Amino acid sequence: MSGTPEDKMHCPSPFPATIRRVGIFCPAGSPPSDKLEKGCRQLQAWGLSVHRAGIPSPPDRYLAATDTQRVRAFHELLSRDDLDAILAARGGYGCARLLDLIDWDLWQKSSKPVIGYSDLTAIHLGAVAHGITTGIYGPMVASEMARGWDDQSP
Repeated sequence: MSGTPEDKMHCPSPFPATIRRVGIFCPAGSPPSDKLEKGCRQLQAWGLSVHRAGIPSPPDRYLAATDTQRVRAFHELLSRDDLDAILAARGGYGCARLLDLIDWDLWQKSSKPVIGYSDLTAIHLGAVAHGITTGIYGPMVASEMARGWDDQSP
């Protein structure tokens, strides 16, 4: 499909009808704010309600926040009954640092899909080791969703 960048924002949602409200967290570094905003606009264009987990500023060196703050934001999203899925803003170094801090029982009880890839795979594999199968290898907000679906192929 070719066209203007605005045309690309009108592609159909890849999410099933059961996913209407999503939470976004930063498990590693902070994404560029313009890409995060563009990705959030894409989600909203698909009719999704977007909630960003609270991450304090400024970042902790090259990470979005301290390990404790990032896992607390993740737990906040897992605890919310008004969310249908959780999306990573981006991957990167820092995801594996959260493994010993994640409340796996909380994730098991929430049963929300947690979507992302790259270094987020470490979190997905940690979940599987704890009997949790709701990790989904999929697009991230400040990456694919910020670029638009038509920009994904060579």
